[in-house]
Amino acid sequence: MKTLLLYILLAGYTLAKPLPPYTSTLNKTEIQSIPIHTEIDTLLVFPEPITTILGKGLTTAVSPHGSVLYQQGSENPKTLILRHVDAKSKVLMTVMSGDNAYVFRLEPSINPASVIYFVKGNLAQPAKEITKQEVLLQQRPLSDQRVDELFRLSHQAHSLRSKIPQEYVGYSDKHVHFQHTHGSIKTTIHHVSKFTKDKALIFSGIIHNTGSKPLYIQQYLGKLRVGKKRFYDPSSLRSNKQAIAPNSIARFQGILLGGSHIQALSLDNTFTLHLTK
Repeated sequence: MKTLLLYILLAGYTLAKPLPPYTSTLNKTEIQSIPIHTEIDTLLVFPEPITTILGKGLTTAVSPHGSVLYQQGSENPKTLILRHVDAKSKVLMTVMSGDNAYVFRLEPSINPASVIYFVKGNLAQPAKEITKQEVLLQQRPLSDQRVDELFRLSHQAHSLRSKIPQEYVGYSDKHVHFQHTHGSIKTTIHHVSKFTKDKALIFSGIIHNTGSKPLYIQQYLGKLRVGKKRFYDPSSLRSNKQAIAPNSIARFQGILLGGSHIQALSLDNTFTLHLTK
């Protein structure tokens, strides 16, 4: 029995796959989600010193009454360290930094954030508004083979960039954490990248079926929301599963193809995937 229990604990630990450090824009009018885990410390770095931390379930010591353990940086008042104690609980945390208060939803996840660098809002260039007809007129056709190559190059950039640098001329990418929930569908974008010479933007992440019935991907249309008001139809949206079982996830990759409007999109924007019938 002890051996079995140890195996289960170790299995739970190995399931955690921390996200690479990423930058997130602070928003004092919305609740932002932060994924955390019981075995991984998540470091938050704010642009200004933290003066107040509030939230039911927060604790500074391991306690049967606490859900999330937190520790403010003693040497750097702009930092905050989080770790889940109760893996099933969601906690609302309010942080006062500078003259503003920000609210965060701390959620259990097998993909916890490792480091989040927060920046103040209104730093990103807004996405340019274009019509669908303009997209069709400006779109540069790429072969299916080239689209497959771009997906692979984006997914394996960490290992391929030094081996085939010519493919990464004009390439940029960013690790992010942008979520959207509609009904029982929760999407999270973890990575965005741009191939300037191909006029292509790639986004990838997971789709979580939080409902009690299977989710059939082919029944939904995907739209990428950039910023607060701009929606784009992906030229291709692929998932490793066509049916997602209840309380299960699938991984996806999507690509936007086009002209100068794609080249002009800043990776400092927010990106969310919306699935609708």
